[in-house]
Amino acid sequence: MSVEAISWALAQPVQHSSTKFVLVALANCSDGRSFECYPSIAYLCDATAQNRKTVMENIKRLIDLGCIEDTGERKGKTGQIKAYRLNVKTAPKTVLLEGVMVASVQASNDTENGTVKESRKRNSTENGTVPKTDGKSTENGQERVPKTGHGTVSEPSVNQKQVHGRASAPDTVAPIANRKPQITFDAFVERRKVAGEKLIPADDPIFDWAEGAGIPDDWLRLAWSEFSARYRGNSKRYADWPATFRNCIRGNWFKLWRISDGGQYALTTEGEMARRAAATRARKPEQEEAA
Repeated sequence: MSVEAISWALAQPVQHSSTKFVLVALANCSDGRSFECYPSIAYLCDATAQNRKTVMENIKRLIDLGCIEDTGERKGKTGQIKAYRLNVKTAPKTVLLEGVMVASVQASNDTENGTVKESRKRNSTENGTVPKTDGKSTENGQERVPKTGHGTVSEPSVNQKQVHGRASAPDTVAPIANRKPQITFDAFVERRKVAGEKLIPADDPIFDWAEGAGIPDDWLRLAWSEFSARYRGNSKRYADWPATFRNCIRGNWFKLWRISDGGQYALTTEGEMARRAAATRARKPEQEEAA
């Protein structure tokens, strides 16, 4: 991570917030010398909470704006991930994160008319001074404990989740009513067909993950065929079937492939059996039409 690159990215006049978010994510992955980075599309999707199509559009927009450029190199374990360079012509030297944080704190202390309350000035620790108390003050959530023979101890009067004497809101769990209902695979397929949507959209993160891992597209289709065959007519329920398929691929649930001694992927016995079964299923409709 490069502080200079992040500060530079934050200062760029990029209008679209999602585009600027991608630029900051790229800066977070760059070094402080060449300002090059090569994050995968899957990483950028996770870091920015954007789908694959949006991330790729934002990268193209950043290239058009001149903020980044494609170095032409391909890196990563598979040698297929694009490397980009941030066009940091003059990296900021005086703008540090501490300065940004101080500015935000000072802005939060301003009133509507632009002045700072006197009471807050007195409580400022900017110069390293601590406000005097009467020995019983509970300001800022701390209580001064009288001296004892073993020394002076200052302990918080509230638990760690209390701020300025008031307890923070407890961690909450999303109401059950807002959660997706768990449905069977058959119900999922039917809903997608009615909505006119693909079962696994083209911008699903699993495609970038598989590309980075070196898993061929044909094996993804083989895994989907096996996945569909196992769960069709099954009573198993999930709230998010595309996410379940992603977990299936990443965890190699069906043990369809393995890494050989040479470091290359190869189908296992289970994988070869699944391939033959998929080929048989694909021939059945043709045989029925011929009959």
